[in-house]
Amino acid sequence: MPTPEPSPQHRRLDEVAHRVRDLLHTRIALVSTFEGGRHYFVGAAGLPPDLDRAREIPMLESFCTYVHEGGAQLVVDDVRLETRVAAHPLIGELGIRAYAGWQITDDEGLVVGVLSVLDDRPRAWTAAELTVLVEQADACGPDVRALATGRP
Repeated sequence: MPTPEPSPQHRRLDEVAHRVRDLLHTRIALVSTFEGGRHYFVGAAGLPPDLDRAREIPMLESFCTYVHEGGAQLVVDDVRLETRVAAHPLIGELGIRAYAGWQITDDEGLVVGVLSVLDDRPRAWTAAELTVLVEQADACGPDVRALATGRP
């Protein structure tokens, strides 16, 4: 069965992920949503081919899960020092060493997704880098909200 054509929102969210990855010089950037125990990558740049094709993983304890459920942001300079997720299989598989993520909210302030960047080296995230992340999370909000509600 052929792969369905991505929606306009998915294409724009991939563009956001590519832009954020390039602006912050990271290996991976993701726009994530969560539903029914699954973690969906509705926008992505830098994923390995198998994961990029699948675009979803089971909802496990991951950085994005903590951002989605617990706070507006999570910034980790070195994942080896973050005991909550250091042993997460995907962290090891992808060789992730640094993470920064920001919530994407709807008009009422409910969390509808997460914009995150992941790198393969520890790094001290700067205020300017985090500002880019926040601005891009806000900018991609309408597309994530449209996917979450099923309305273009």
